[in-house]
Parts: sequence; structure tokens; C-alpha cells
Amino acid sequence: MQFFESFKRLMYQAWGYFWYIVRARHRRGYGLHSPFLFWFQRHVMAPGYRKTLRPVRSRIRTLRKDNRLVVCQDDPGAGSSLLKRDKEKLQRIVYRSGVSYKYGKILYAAALEFKPETILELGTSVGISTMYMCEGAPQAHVYTIEACREKLEICRENARYLGHENLHPVQGTFEQELAGLLEQLSSLDMVFIDGDHRKEKILGYFGQIIGHIHDESLVIIDDIHWSGGMTRAWQTLSRHPRVKVSIDLYRMGILFFKRELSPQRFKMAY
Repeated sequence: MQFFESFKRLMYQAWGYFWYIVRARHRRGYGLHSPFLFWFQRHVMAPGYRKTLRPVRSRIRTLRKDNRLVVCQDDPGAGSSLLKRDKEKLQRIVYRSGVSYKYGKILYAAALEFKPETILELGTSVGISTMYMCEGAPQAHVYTIEACREKLEICRENARYLGHENLHPVQGTFEQELAGLLEQLSSLDMVFIDGDHRKEKILGYFGQIIGHIHDESLVIIDDIHWSGGMTRAWQTLSRHPRVKVSIDLYRMGILFFKRELSPQRFKMAY
């Protein structure tokens, strides 16, 4: 039964990607009339950072060769498209659920260009996305929440290796830790949500953080077309009264809250 559900989800993702390719527009910024969105496309989506991100990519290559066993019992997340395992080799976790360079540089560039002071990540895993954001915003305080103790320890190893002293890892479930952490933070400049793939949970976490969002904040949600439920959650969030502009990049969705922007929803080629 679980295999059937995973297979059905993979078929949904393949079909969704086909329609994304057909419908996506504004490659290289063509047709974008908003100066802000044109700037975002040219400065965040377009550049390559292979030389700049060489230390991060080198660390990721090392993790992809690491065959140590990572034990995560009682992991509350919805998992990946494949079957969940309580014990799994680190190299497989990185290949299966780690953000790719293509989308990692979005996180890096967004952190670099928006210069956030406070970044919140929901769902660390072994810290691939965390490295991109820490590298892009060394001036920021980066808070990341992860339920699996062993995964969070690998994230700490990455931070020590790369000298990311701005990382603040929090071990526990979102239900246990998010509310208390938000009480300590006056505002959130950048948020990356990637720890749970259930519609009701995503909407709930967004409801918790929205009170800490300001006009210059951006929220990035991973795997917005992971399932029908995630797609519906993304559609609901992109129509939230506080959201002015949403960008669908198929894997990731980006939300902006700038009051001067006209409400619009984009499916941009990437």
C-alpha cells in the first residue's frame, strides 16, 4: 500500500512537471513589467555561483560519499517521494532529499541579495539547504529546527567545517519548538519551509510565522508540487491576503509581501 502511494505520488509529480514546462514563462526576465521582479530574476534566479559556492559544493560531495548509518526513529515529517526508513546511509539521504545546486543557489542568492538579519528554516535534514543560506548571509542569525538528533549533528559538523558561526540549530519537532522560538524572535526576514509535506501542517506553520513577517520578508517553500495536498496548500498560501506576489519555480515557491507590489501570481521558467 505504501509503495502504491509513493508510485502514485511520483506520477503526480511527473505530470505536474510536464504542465510546468508547458505553462512557465518569463525566462531570462522577458515579459516581466515589475522592476522588482525583473531585478529578482536577474540577481537571484539568473546568476551562477560555482566559484563562490565551491566550499559548500565540496562539502556536499564529501557527504555524498559518506556511508555512515543515520538513525532517525519517530521522524514526524511526511518524508520523501520514496519509502521512509528509520535507518539510512548518509549518502542516500543527501541524494534523496538534499536540495540540488540549481535550487540551492536560489537560497544562497536570496540570502545574499536580501541581506536578512534573521533566517528561519523548518526542516534541517542534514543541513544542505542550511549551508547555502548560512554562506549567503554570514551576518544573519540562522535558526533551523530538526527533529532527528543525528541529522542535526551532521548539520553542526557542516557548520564547523565551513566556519558558519551564525548557525543556531534547534533539536525537536516543529510542534515542540516553533512557538517558543518565535517568542524569542521579533521578526523574520527570510523563512524556508521544508520539513513537512502535509497540507494542513504547512498552512499551520505559515499561520504561526505570518505574525512575524514584514513587508521586506520572503518565504520560500520547498516541494510545492510534491503531492496534490502540497499543491493545494501552495495555492492557498499564494492567495493569502498578506501575500502580494508568488512565484512558482515548480520545486520551490516564493512569497513576497511588499505592499507596493500589485497582487500577482507567476509560474516562472527556471
